[in-house]
Amino acid sequence: MKRLLIPVGLIMALAIPTAAQADPQPNNADFRNAKAQCSALRGDTPPEREAFRAQFGANAYGKCVSAAARDEHNERHRARSLAVEQCSGVPKRDGAFGRCVATRASENKARFDQRDAEARERRHNAAAKCDGERETVGAEAFRAKYPPRSGQGRNAFGRCVSQNARA
Repeated sequence: MKRLLIPVGLIMALAIPTAAQADPQPNNADFRNAKAQCSALRGDTPPEREAFRAQFGANAYGKCVSAAARDEHNERHRARSLAVEQCSGVPKRDGAFGRCVATRASENKARFDQRDAEARERRHNAAAKCDGERETVGAEAFRAKYPPRSGQGRNAFGRCVSQNARA
């Protein structure tokens, strides 16, 4: 029995730190990038800020930064994993594989960031469109056009922005 417990205990002791490192938290760079993204997403005009509050609710900026930091962290890891797959045929001598992975990872991350920027732009355009529509048709008609779903409050502007940003 003792012979079995010692190896099992050693294996468990080695497995715990590895499991803890499997999903680390976002780092400072992720949070810096997230703050920049959320500042851009929040926008400068009242309709953009209203759409931002509608999307994230109370403590909108903090919730946005937390979500964006997790997203940045996941994008960074996906970019590297994809780069390793893309460079699988490169020989692993003279640092060629590492250079390939670094180059491809930065290209992949830039592509992911470009998609995020395009999504932000769509959201800003949708907020401006919805603000114009609300002013044109009036508040009551606007709320009637974007009625609340059961249990989702009365945020017609947020629903309008979401629908237009997805379209």
